[in-house]
Amino acid sequence: IFLKLADSLSLGYRADIALPSPESSSEQAVEFLLHSLTLNLKSQCRHCWDIGVRAQIRPDDSTSSPDIQLQIALSLGGFEISQ
Repeated sequence: IFLKLADSLSLGYRADIALPSPESSSEQAVEFLLHSLTLNLKSQCRHCWDIGVRAQIRPDDSTSSPDIQLQIALSLGGFEISQ
């Protein structure tokens, strides 16, 4: 899902899921593997600057260990710095 909140502001959500195998005989539910949220703010001039924040959250009930990752990226004139 991607929402453009204003000309320079956008918000996004993504979910990575594992679908049940058709060969399995038992009833399996869809498993959420990762949730990703992004927030981007861009300058009005083209390629001047933009800043983005991304959070990735792995649910407690996933097969991988649960965790939260946060990334902040700043781009100036096409050059990006991220942490």
